[in-house]
Amino acid sequence: MRLISLLSIALLLCIQSINAQDTHKRIKVNSTSQQTINALLQQGIDLKCGVVFENNSIQIELSELELQRLNASGINYTIEIEDLEKYYDERITQNIDLARSQLAIEKSSRLISNNTNINSENGILGRSVVSRALDNFLQYDECDEVDWVTPQNFNLNPNPSPNSFGGCLTVDQVEAELDQMRALFPNLISVKMDASPTGERTLGNTLGTATFSGQTVYYVRISDNPDIDEANEPEILYTSMIHSREVSSLMGNLFYMWYLLENYATDPAIRNLVDNNEMYFVPVVNPDGLRWNEIIAPNGGGFQRKNLRVNPGDSGSTSSGNTSRGVDLNRNFDYLYGSAGDPNGSSGTTTSDSYRGTGAFSEPESRILRDFVLSRNFETALMHHSTGNAIPHPYGGIPSRVSGREDEMHKWHEDMTRFNRYVSGATIFTPANGIADDWMLGGTVDGNGSIGSGQNILASTPENGLGSEGGFWPNPVNIVPIAKRMMRINLMSAYHGGQYAKLNDLTQSNIINLTSNLEFGIERLGQTSSNFTLTVTPVSSNIASIASIATQSGMTILEQRNVSAQLQLDPSIQPNETIEYNVQLANESGVVFYNANFEKIYQPDVLFLDNPDVNGLSNWTVSGGNWQMSSTNPFSGSTAIKSGTTVPYANNINSTLTNNNTIDFSASSEVIIQYYTRWDLERNFDFVEIQGSTNGSTWLPLCGIFNKPEAPASNNDHATKGSTDEAFQQNNSSGRVYDGDQMNKWVMEEIIIDANNNSFLLGATNAQIRFRFRTDSNN
Repeated sequence: MRLISLLSIALLLCIQSINAQDTHKRIKVNSTSQQTINALLQQGIDLKCGVVFENNSIQIELSELELQRLNASGINYTIEIEDLEKYYDERITQNIDLARSQLAIEKSSRLISNNTNINSENGILGRSVVSRALDNFLQYDECDEVDWVTPQNFNLNPNPSPNSFGGCLTVDQVEAELDQMRALFPNLISVKMDASPTGERTLGNTLGTATFSGQTVYYVRISDNPDIDEANEPEILYTSMIHSREVSSLMGNLFYMWYLLENYATDPAIRNLVDNNEMYFVPVVNPDGLRWNEIIAPNGGGFQRKNLRVNPGDSGSTSSGNTSRGVDLNRNFDYLYGSAGDPNGSSGTTTSDSYRGTGAFSEPESRILRDFVLSRNFETALMHHSTGNAIPHPYGGIPSRVSGREDEMHKWHEDMTRFNRYVSGATIFTPANGIADDWMLGGTVDGNGSIGSGQNILASTPENGLGSEGGFWPNPVNIVPIAKRMMRINLMSAYHGGQYAKLNDLTQSNIINLTSNLEFGIERLGQTSSNFTLTVTPVSSNIASIASIATQSGMTILEQRNVSAQLQLDPSIQPNETIEYNVQLANESGVVFYNANFEKIYQPDVLFLDNPDVNGLSNWTVSGGNWQMSSTNPFSGSTAIKSGTTVPYANNINSTLTNNNTIDFSASSEVIIQYYTRWDLERNFDFVEIQGSTNGSTWLPLCGIFNKPEAPASNNDHATKGSTDEAFQQNNSSGRVYDGDQMNKWVMEEIIIDANNNSFLLGATNAQIRFRFRTDSNN
């Protein structure tokens, strides 16, 4: 008996010694072949969160136990960082004070200048829209993203190294922050509440010396009546930290929450969102995992991703490399769980970071989120993650499954990524299964007989923070920039969940006749059904009357209805005289969410006019082919000019369409270029751009309402694309592009040339305009 006891003690010491040495490493697998990807997936390695596909290689951060399995599988790799915990700790120590200083300076300078927000009404406006009484971020049409003002109450972790936690807030600090929000803004945010309708708690930590009891998963509600569940208001869900090492997910959500609260009083767009929606936040889905990271790496850099389920071999070691403990909560949901999804989408090995547990909803945190979701009526949901600068569509990279709502996903994500240019789509990542957003959306019966939540929620999992910005534990100086890039993602989720539509102005600036039609497109985007009322009212005295427009009812999601109102002008109006009218768009609750004054010109000087029905391609020079006349669904008349001669269009296209004769702008203080357009181009890769030139050889991009910044390679990490294609827009465009899918809906593009917009063409005597169509090697 004595010998057996001594032997047991020796084995225990051996296990603890192994755990103490089990560090994490950053490696590079020098292959992106499907065979290599499949081999990695078979080892239970997650190729979604924190993985970088770059230059035909795969960068991953793994524990030594995972590396042992990689070695056994024969996958070749090189080690880039030997000890990630040490690397993160040293970088945090070097930069945390600088990050806090930069944050303080930014908040101080903003406070002094009183520049509380850029609400679009304060931006540089185009000729058609001359003033805005109420705007929304759906209508934002500037060339650059909003300069989001850092909230005064947003802070990094105040503790000095070696307890700074990488600038991330601890569990206790998050809960205190929720209390502070309530104390400062009691009319906008609820007290923190238990997300579990049954009071279920997490497992806590029962092993070793650093024990703690099960914890409450908290949520709060931001609304104009935060203590009342208003049945008529759409519900929007935001979560973070389901993976407890993903700092940017939590800090970005807290940034957004403070932004809503602090800007409510001064920004009509923010007030409109808060007054007419209920926004629910679960900042820490996995508090056990986050608290464990506080214990194992108080300065930041802990690698606990899972919860604290006690699995076989879990000694309770406080080594950050103790990967035996826990279940990946984002593989534990009952839709496409385990082999009902892609068989390589999760792992049955307990030491794997993607260990799915013993069964769907085996974990209290998964059940708490499940029960919370089923107790509400969410329209949209964001499960924020890091890192990746990407937004995947359901279902978990499994292309054999479709929801029938891919168009809604596409438009939702396109609005989220207009400026941050995160890559998005159904196959940007390798497969995963049992994930929360797939369960929320649900669908046809899977192999386990599950249909998901049954609530058909439009849900997604944005990955935030580029690998070079610091991975799971970003350089503290990058926490705020990452949070700012999340702002539009969060705002668009509210718009697409609520009773909102976008107004597209389809009336060209040159009003020719005394009796004309003002044309508009009303595009429904919100998940919540609504009628929409468009009211157009004269402002300038030269308008005799404007006819009313019937209320638009029964619109389907993404439908655009083109409507018109007859404009009658005063007969005494003179050429080049300004015509001004007010436009308001409201939902069926009577809530006006867009209110602006528009300007048009009566019989202005026209420098160039092209009508494809009359002119064909005679006004244009085609280079490289691929431009033609098309009679398929033109905006008006019988034809339009189209890029691409086949459907689908070809790879490796490089063609231009250039106006034949130069145009003299020298007598004009302002020039307006307008054209009707629609497009369907591979988002983030293929593109069309419009450019201007003063000499016929140097071409610069023109900024309009609908084109957007090029997609940089750094935000274009796509599992099925090579590095050349990922950098295609960055290396081949001039900076502003059209891409994505208009879904057959026409819009009127408007490009202003004046002292503030596209000014390089102002006063040009030999101006030329061209369209340029480029496609990469892999459509």
